[in-house]
Amino acid sequence: MKRADVRAYLFPQAEKDEGFRHELERQSVTGMQVIGWVNIGTAAFLTLARFVVAPDPATLPMRLFEGSAIVLLGIAMLLGARSAYAQTRARQLGIAGGFITATVLIWFSLCMCEMAANADDFIPGQVTLVLLVGIAALPLKPLHTFFLGMAMLGSYWSAALLSEYLALRHASLEPTYALFIVTLTLLGAALTAIVYEQRRQNYQRHQTEVGFERELKEAQRRMLLSENAASLGRLAAALSHELNSPIGALKSAVDTMLLLSARQSVAPLDEKRFVALLRDLRNTIQESSDRLSSIVTRMQRIANLDRSEVQRVRLNELLGDVIALCDSRYKGRATLETDLKEVPPLVCKPQQLSAVFRNILNNSVDALNGTGKIRVSARSTDGEIEVKIADSGRGMTQDEVDNVFDPGFRVSADRVGTGNWSMFSSRQVIHEHGGEIRIHSAPGEGTTVKVTFPLGKSHRREIAAR
Repeated sequence: MKRADVRAYLFPQAEKDEGFRHELERQSVTGMQVIGWVNIGTAAFLTLARFVVAPDPATLPMRLFEGSAIVLLGIAMLLGARSAYAQTRARQLGIAGGFITATVLIWFSLCMCEMAANADDFIPGQVTLVLLVGIAALPLKPLHTFFLGMAMLGSYWSAALLSEYLALRHASLEPTYALFIVTLTLLGAALTAIVYEQRRQNYQRHQTEVGFERELKEAQRRMLLSENAASLGRLAAALSHELNSPIGALKSAVDTMLLLSARQSVAPLDEKRFVALLRDLRNTIQESSDRLSSIVTRMQRIANLDRSEVQRVRLNELLGDVIALCDSRYKGRATLETDLKEVPPLVCKPQQLSAVFRNILNNSVDALNGTGKIRVSARSTDGEIEVKIADSGRGMTQDEVDNVFDPGFRVSADRVGTGNWSMFSSRQVIHEHGGEIRIHSAPGEGTTVKVTFPLGKSHRREIAAR
C-alpha cells in the first residue's frame, strides 16, 4: 500500500462532501442512542453476572453504586441524543460519554481493590468494551479512536497513581494493563480506518444507486410522455373523423330549420307536420350536441387538462376512454368485448394508467393472427380492483413470459432498437401505484394480462404524496 493510501485511511477527507457529513451526523445521533442502551443493559447484566460467577457480598454496595452510575450515564446519553445540540455534535458527545464511562469503571475497579484483591482484573475488559462499542456505534475517524484510547490510558494511569498515593490495598499501576491499552488503541484506530472507509464506500454506492434510480424514473417519464404524445396524435387523426358526423348532422339540422322557417313565412305548412318536423330537428340537434359534449369530456379526461395529477377516478370511465382511443387500432382486426362491473374509485395518476392500459391493449391487438377477440373486464375483489385484458392471439412461450418485463436492446437491419421497455415502464408505474401485473400465456392459446390495485387508505396517502 502506498504512503498516500495510508494517509487517506488515517486522515480521511470524505466529510468535505456535505451529504456524507450530514449522513454521519445522523448516524452519530443513532450511535449515541445505541451507547446509551448498551450502558444501561451492560450495567444491569454485569452487576448480576458478577455475583453469579464470583459472588462477593463485601463489594455489593460498591458494585450497585457503580451499576447505578453507568445506568445514569446511559440515560444521559439517551436524553442528550434528543437535544438540538446533538444533531451536529453527537459524535463528540458520544466520545465524551465513552470516556466518562471508562473513567467511572476504572475508578470503581481500583477502589474495590480495597475489598477484593483482584477487582482491577476487569479493567482491560472494560476498556475494550468501551472502545469497541464506540467504534461500532459511532462513525469515528482513526484519530478519534486514538485520542479516546489515549484518554482512557491517561485516566487509568492517573487513577492508579492516585490509588497508590492514597495507599489503597492491592491498587497499583499495572504496566501490562497500560501496554494492553496502548496496543488496543492502535488496533482500534486501524479498525476504525477500515470501518470508516466502508461507510464512505456504502454512502457512495447508495448515491450512485439513487442517481441511477432517478435517471430510470426520468427515462420512464419521458417514455410515458412519448407514448401519450403518440396516442394523442392518433387520437387527433381519429378525432376529425369522429367529429365530422355530429358536426355534419348539426349543420344539416340548422340549415333545414332555417329553410323550414323561411318556407313557413311564404307558404305555411300544416301545423301538425310543422311541429313534427321541428321536433325531429330539435332531437337531431340535441343528439349531436350531446355527442360533441361527450367527445370533449373524453378528451379532457385523456389529456388531463383540467385536473390535478393525482386524483380519484372511476376506473371504468378511464378504461372506456382508453378503448375509444384505441378504436382505430382494433376496428376491422378484432372483436372487443367489455365486462366492466362497478368498482370503487381509485386514487391514481390517470395519465400514467391510461398509458399503461393503452400499451397493454395495443399489444393485444398486435398479437392477433389476422382477426380475433379481445376482452376487457374489471371487478372488485377482496379489497382490491382487478382488471383483465385477454386476447385470442398467438400467445407466448413460458420463456417469453418470464422475460417480457426485462428491458433490453435488439439489432434489426443493422439498427439498434429497444425491446420490452414499454412493458418494463408499465410494470414500474403499476408498482408505484401499489399494484401488481401478472401475465398468463401459452402458444396458440392467447394471452391474459391481469392488473390489480389495492384500495387501502395507507396506499392512497402514499400515491397522493408522490
